Amino acid sequence: MLVKRTLLVLMVLILALSWVSGTAMAQMRLQNGVEVKGALTGSPSGAFAQYELEYPGNDAKLEIKLSLWPPNPLTGCGLGLRVHGWNGFEGRGVPSGDKEGLLEFSYQAKEPTTFLVQVECYGDGGAFAYRLTATGVAAPAAAPAPAARIAAPPPAVYDALFGTTLGNSGGGIRLHSMGYPGHGEDAEVTMTFWPSDPSYDAAIGFLVYDPQGRLVATGQPTGQVGERVATVSAERGGEYAIQVFNYAQDVDISYKLGVAGVANGDHYVDIGGRRLHAVLDGAGGPTIVLESGMGQPLSTWAKVAPEIVKMGRTLAYDRGFVGASEPGPEPRNSWQLATELHTLLHNLRLAPPYVLVGHSSGGFTIRMFAHLYPSEVAGMVLIDATPEDHDMVISKTRTPEEWAAYQANYAKMMAAQSPGVALEFVAKPQNIEMMHQIKLPTNVPIISLVATMVSPTATARDRADKQAAIDLRADWLKQAPQIKQVFAPKSGHFIQNDQPDLVIQAVRDVVAQVSK
Repeated sequence: MLVKRTLLVLMVLILALSWVSGTAMAQMRLQNGVEVKGALTGSPSGAFAQYELEYPGNDAKLEIKLSLWPPNPLTGCGLGLRVHGWNGFEGRGVPSGDKEGLLEFSYQAKEPTTFLVQVECYGDGGAFAYRLTATGVAAPAAAPAPAARIAAPPPAVYDALFGTTLGNSGGGIRLHSMGYPGHGEDAEVTMTFWPSDPSYDAAIGFLVYDPQGRLVATGQPTGQVGERVATVSAERGGEYAIQVFNYAQDVDISYKLGVAGVANGDHYVDIGGRRLHAVLDGAGGPTIVLESGMGQPLSTWAKVAPEIVKMGRTLAYDRGFVGASEPGPEPRNSWQLATELHTLLHNLRLAPPYVLVGHSSGGFTIRMFAHLYPSEVAGMVLIDATPEDHDMVISKTRTPEEWAAYQANYAKMMAAQSPGVALEFVAKPQNIEMMHQIKLPTNVPIISLVATMVSPTATARDRADKQAAIDLRADWLKQAPQIKQVFAPKSGHFIQNDQPDLVIQAVRDVVAQVSK
């Protein structure tokens, strides 16, 4: 599913990508019975210390203990110990009944696996020191040497993570996760490491394993010292493991792993010095883009996304200042948002044409996108999209004093919202002017969903305002006569929540038309 991810997938992504949104220490391997010491200072986005260990199986008892100082920081900084296995197991440390400030975890199973262990601290500046020990740990498994060289240029990177490893006879193993969509789609994995030297270059590389632990790809030299590339192409999707190895004895390297392709899952995509949080799901068909309303996170699509992703590759994302995305340039008007979306699609290697689905003021964004990039738009769905003349029309039903008071109260309410809402609201006058200067496309299918439900307690003025909004959306047919207007009599403004079947059917109808 696009929005509702399993806890395991989410946590593995957090482990692999925590450098994006929080602070993390470099991963290191836990050795049997060897105590590791550390310290963390909590932050709202999380502070993390990450470790790896090998579990030998054969019903050996694995025990992990996390001792804390001060001994009772649990209420101060949201402390936790999380353990995740490549076999799908997930667990947490629990407070000891005998000793304050001690979290304990135990595990027994017949099959061996690799565990990712995370110490985490959420909060607002609370700090603690810790001691971490693990018993029942196996020695790391050796990785095979890289396969023979093939000539292959490294692909561009849109998603990357970094690590370090000290070479040794055991391979200096590091593990990372990669969301892969399956369906035979290519995903290229690249590795760049430094320092690099021809004398030990062949002893360093990476392997890719599928969710069942089968080797599916090996990093191959590109012709450049310190570079490897591999292509994954398989029918089965899921969380694949990337195993970095370093057999160069006592050589300490840093490395960068990049994944190029269109992998399903969560991505933090660089669009020019800042990152947007995006989620991909589905396969085939035209790429469907879900554009949320003012200040709304991608979770606004939760009720419709599971069906939409069955129609084709689907992108939902948080705009700058919204959800898990980083801030972006101001003003946050439709031109800025449309160009950022275009960069996001390009960096994710999602080829046009696109079916654009926009809710509320997201309609401004997709209309601007269609104006700026007309050859890249195959169809549109407008979900109770904001009419550009709405404010002008309802202002005429009020005295100048009433209208001024209405605007002042609304602006005050918006200013108190999150930056994602407040900054997009401030740009609304610019958006209105821009919409007056552009036209809806006439050469692609468009469906406009219009909410018509009126509250039983609505005043006469409220009813008049609602009818004005309905009439203004009908005026779009003068610009683009091919628009199909569909009324949603049981919906408020969020049709995707109140009548999700209408949204799903509208997207299905447009996709069917553009797929002919």
